[in-house]
Amino acid sequence: MLQPEGMTSDDRRVRFVGLDAYREAGGAVKRDLFGKEDYIEDTGLMMRLFDAKLEAAAEALRAEGWKWVEVYAETYVSYNITDPMIRLRKEGGELSEDEAEEYDSLAELAEDDAMDEAQAARFEELTKKQAERYTPEQIAESGGWVYVSHQGALQTSLGYVRKEDAATAAEAGVIAAPEGGFVEAAPAEKSAYSAKLVEDMKAVRLAAAQTALLSKPGLVLDLLAFALSPEAGAYHSIMDIRTGAPTIVPSQDEGLALDERLTQRATTRCIDHAEAFAAFRAKGQKHRNAALTEAVARTLNYACGGND
Repeated sequence: MLQPEGMTSDDRRVRFVGLDAYREAGGAVKRDLFGKEDYIEDTGLMMRLFDAKLEAAAEALRAEGWKWVEVYAETYVSYNITDPMIRLRKEGGELSEDEAEEYDSLAELAEDDAMDEAQAARFEELTKKQAERYTPEQIAESGGWVYVSHQGALQTSLGYVRKEDAATAAEAGVIAAPEGGFVEAAPAEKSAYSAKLVEDMKAVRLAAAQTALLSKPGLVLDLLAFALSPEAGAYHSIMDIRTGAPTIVPSQDEGLALDERLTQRATTRCIDHAEAFAAFRAKGQKHRNAALTEAVARTLNYACGGND
């Protein structure tokens, strides 16, 4: 049967939870007659499983000793949240003199591909020991977030010292204290609304915005073209649309002349999407059409023409 728009198996939250876990919890799934995606019938159950799994990941990090770990609903932690904080640098582990000599000897064997299984295991152990990592002291004075990427993978952003924790972090030797010491910040006023209510309010606001767009096809085309263009920036999209980048350059590219519009990619983050979108619209409909044409052309997949 045909299914209405809803949460599908391609949704990042579904990927994170997993269809097996959803089914084990009593959730039902339906398949679109003309599609390849599964549709989630009980989105409420899926969201509860998503929240619980993400919170469990946060709790596991807290158990490791991090001072604070928060669950974040978006696909990345934005700069306006992290900028007021102090980011700690990981520190490299140290090898003893004997371990350093052993590591050098094993490295030579690795270059010659002459290590046996035991030597390879020891080499990996020493490599991990000197790899960069947060120290126990850093972990005790900092924290971060857990979130889920567009691909449904668990992500962490750690090593941040909050302003209110800066003085104690300096006392612990984790960060340097500024001249004149720290100015004690006023305690943050506790919000009158729960995090869940705030998320629900965001959902209602988004639904209102989507409803308004239904009667503005011209604006929708502008938004789509902007979202798919390099002008929207990298790392975060204003639309829940993922586009691939099919390979168009062969291993032997001698004599191949590609139109540069086919290789354009955003490489920097857009700081202000509203300002960037206003500038995009100011360039007119001709620019909009060109941007949309280029974006769609870049995503054309060879498989659409058959197997030949």
